[in-house]
Amino acid sequence: INANSANVYGRNYICASGIVAQNEGGKIDSSKSLGNIDIKLTDSGYMVSYIGGGVAFNDKGTVTNSYAQCNITINNNSNDVNNLLGGFACYNSGKLYNCYSAVNIKDTTATHKALGGFVGWNELYDEEYSVALVCICCLL
Repeated sequence: INANSANVYGRNYICASGIVAQNEGGKIDSSKSLGNIDIKLTDSGYMVSYIGGGVAFNDKGTVTNSYAQCNITINNNSNDVNNLLGGFACYNSGKLYNCYSAVNIKDTTATHKALGGFVGWNELYDEEYSVALVCICCLL
């Protein structure tokens, strides 16, 4: 998968990324996210968003040989936002091998549940998987 740009508008719940928004137990290999990811949060009430440069929500999936090299812009018009934001993945309970992020993030959101240059929120489910996650280049 090679993604070049995406425009996302959302209310109440949004899951957005450059490669795959939600990966539940699947396998992704040799994919890249380039260009721009522009997100506009439009709800005036409570909002939950999962935003990643590569894979937004990786639930027990495996991602290999992939990267995010993009610009992420988040325009927030909501007054109550619970964001997870990561340069490559905002949430990860799976395995990431040979992946990296080199992203620029512009965000007007005041509150974040989790924010990370590579992974915003990481929950490993496999005790044998203990590889360090490294962000090669991330500009916040």
